[in-house]
Amino acid sequence: MKVQEVLRYVGVTGLPGAGKGAFIDVLRSMLEAQGIATRYYSLSDELREEAKRREMEVSRPVLRAIANQLRLEHGSGVLSLLVVNKLRQDLSLLTDDLPLVVIVDAIRNPEEVAYLQRELAPRFDLVAVDAPLDVLVSRIAARARYDEPAEFVRQKEAARRMILGEAGNDEPAHGHNIRRCMDMANWTIDNSASLDSLAQQVEAFIGARIRLPEDS
Repeated sequence: MKVQEVLRYVGVTGLPGAGKGAFIDVLRSMLEAQGIATRYYSLSDELREEAKRREMEVSRPVLRAIANQLRLEHGSGVLSLLVVNKLRQDLSLLTDDLPLVVIVDAIRNPEEVAYLQRELAPRFDLVAVDAPLDVLVSRIAARARYDEPAEFVRQKEAARRMILGEAGNDEPAHGHNIRRCMDMANWTIDNSASLDSLAQQVEAFIGARIRLPEDS
């Protein structure tokens, strides 16, 4: 594997509605504008693939149940292990010399963080994308996603319960505990304001944590 080509591994965590996708879109756009390639991996994609293999519905409750089962049976870091194996295989096939940033999205259990920290050190950063709970609830209740039950997007109280469950309320050690993951982050993005504010914070993150080729 051409490890020297990877400038940074960026893990992303955050509660539903925080805008992790918006952060990733801005990050990739800014990096690619500077000639830095990006590759994207998602722990949720591993769960979606597993749900399809089992011929199960691809919905947030189903994916959460599968995640808990896999963590209980194979260890709480198993989804990170699957993603690291996949990205290492992909990187071993690289044939160009473009500088690269690898993004690992949808981290929800502290052991997933710990595994990535061990395996991808010293180039790994964990970014927590955050916003106040009321903002998260409003965003969830206002959006429509194919993998979220209708009650989440119609009722604020249902959205609130879902968010708190993802945060770790009443969850076992092998369950979702995004709040603890966020506590382990070494960089936090406050995504409660405008897109301009988000862009400024992403620019600051790149400047502080990603060594650009012209700086070499």
